[in-house]
Amino acid sequence: MAIPQHTIDQILDRTDIVDLIGQRVKLKKTGRTYSGCCPFHQEKSPSFHVYRDKQYYHCFGCQANGNAIRFLMDIDSRNFVDVMKDLASQTGIELPKDNQDNKRLSYKREIKKVSKPVQAPAAQAKEQIQSPITNTPYTPIDPFAEFQSFDPFEQFENVTDVPVQEGNLYDLLENIAQFYEQQLPKSQSAQFYFKQRGLSQDTVQFWRLGYAPEDWQHLEKAFPYDIEGLKQLGLIRSSESG
Repeated sequence: MAIPQHTIDQILDRTDIVDLIGQRVKLKKTGRTYSGCCPFHQEKSPSFHVYRDKQYYHCFGCQANGNAIRFLMDIDSRNFVDVMKDLASQTGIELPKDNQDNKRLSYKREIKKVSKPVQAPAAQAKEQIQSPITNTPYTPIDPFAEFQSFDPFEQFENVTDVPVQEGNLYDLLENIAQFYEQQLPKSQSAQFYFKQRGLSQDTVQFWRLGYAPEDWQHLEKAFPYDIEGLKQLGLIRSSESG
């Protein structure tokens, strides 16, 4: 299901994050925020804070953070669309119906593992011919032996297909955003850069700023099942060699 961003924003505007989280977590008003024990990890001293003015929550213990949608997705292990349906029902906002356009937002999740290619006997024979001369007796090579033992299609018989699943580009974008957020604490230079620009930790978390690793294939490695989706989003592209 494709949900326009303006509809998502409408639902978030009509959702009181303090009331929503307060149904699961015992919150106490502390100044401009509400605090309580984090539901995502065990703790004795409250480090979980909810900001009504920003419609945002953050745990200073385990670094869990996000909006009302992210809270329900994480605490109930539900997907984005399922949570949006519930919030839409609670806020009285109608979600768009499934239609042909939604197919443009879906892609096939698939990965293939191919066994190591079998070396052709011709190549093996070549290696034998090029090996250093020794005093071992000469053994004649049957020129037709390779056709009797070599199966050129053997390397394709051990291909293991993971069942194909349908992915949603909205969900993939959310997962990518989380991935970049998780990379930020691992880069001291990126954190120093934000600090130099005068961005506080709250600002970085509120706007969900992250860090992209220097490895130019980091998305393919992080999301090996979602290559097609990454291509549709324009985040990766195939080289001339594939």
